[in-house]
Amino acid sequence: MHPILGIVTLVTLLLQPIFGWMHHRRFKALGRRTFWSHMHIWNGRFGITGGIVNGVLGLQLANAPKNLRIAYIAVAAVMWVLWAACAIVSEVRRRRKGSSAPARRAGVVPAAGSRRPSFVETKRHVVAPKASMTSQESGARRSGGSRGSARSGDTRERV
Repeated sequence: MHPILGIVTLVTLLLQPIFGWMHHRRFKALGRRTFWSHMHIWNGRFGITGGIVNGVLGLQLANAPKNLRIAYIAVAAVMWVLWAACAIVSEVRRRRKGSSAPARRAGVVPAAGSRRPSFVETKRHVVAPKASMTSQESGARRSGGSRGSARSGDTRERV
């Protein structure tokens, strides 16, 4: 059982950065958690738990002394409970504050009380670079300029 759980845990570890990258891309675009966010969160939770359990199985497979196995289980259990408690507390805090607080600070989502813009509305405010611009100029234009002010001739309201 130890080798199988070890391979499964390794696969979760290898998938974690991919899920995290997909979560980051979608969260930046939408300002809320998506399927990829939950894949990243739950994959990490299963990976951590699987790794802890696999440590116990590995010690049993290696015929480690009983006192060493008991010490590992005690420390691992305390660490897992602390980790789970932190995860629960952070989820409760996130839900109380509203899931879009980080995105609101970044200017992606309107303040509480106002309606969330639709996907089409958010895409209307994206400024495409002109063909004659350098990549640095187009990056500055998309971000609203280096000082955050609107450029001359750009009368659209920034979101």
